[in-house]
Amino acid sequence: MLGLSARAAGGKVYGAQLFGGAYEQFTSTGAHTAIAGLTALDYLGMWGDPVNGHIISSSYQGLIDINPLTGTFRMIATNPGADGVTISPDGEIVYAEAGGNILAYSYATGALLTTYSGNGHSPDGTGVISGGKLSGDIVVNNNDGTVGLIDVNTGTETIIASGGNRGDFVSPDTSNGTLFLSQYNQVWRLSCGPDCSIGGGGGGTGVPEPATLALFGLGLAALGLRRRR
Repeated sequence: MLGLSARAAGGKVYGAQLFGGAYEQFTSTGAHTAIAGLTALDYLGMWGDPVNGHIISSSYQGLIDINPLTGTFRMIATNPGADGVTISPDGEIVYAEAGGNILAYSYATGALLTTYSGNGHSPDGTGVISGGKLSGDIVVNNNDGTVGLIDVNTGTETIIASGGNRGDFVSPDTSNGTLFLSQYNQVWRLSCGPDCSIGGGGGGTGVPEPATLALFGLGLAALGLRRRR
């Protein structure tokens, strides 16, 4: 089982298998049930839409919009190479990694809106900040062991952490507005500070566990100070 998407529908947690597997709903006990009709989609990445409770997923068929309550889906965009999917807090833009860059698609029409350069860092998992001074910026977990923050207005990526090894999946912790980032041998927690959240669908407390975030907190704080100047 690869990839978990929290708060996909009514706070439920979903996961999917990488090749030809089913999308499944998980309970707090770890029990899981396959969603009927969603097989052989070759999952790559997924994210819970905080606006309508759907699952936005990348697959080898393209970017798909899944209604987990009905087991149906529609194609957003036919990009077979997309990965690392996430969605903007307002539910209007789907971000996905493809070809070493981050692509922004219209959720409604599937039109390609913007391409943000990966700058050779090999981006993978993504998350979007909601609320606060960095609202709308894209957090990127890179395969070269760095974590970047893309300013959606300028397209500039600032590296806020380094020294890891092969970043991959990301998943929000909606209980406190932080973001989990998986690396090859560890999992990190990223906070965007007070009055914002990552993947929670609106500004939140953004309160991290104090002992887990020194490096990331300093990186984001420094970036915020630079913007104010």
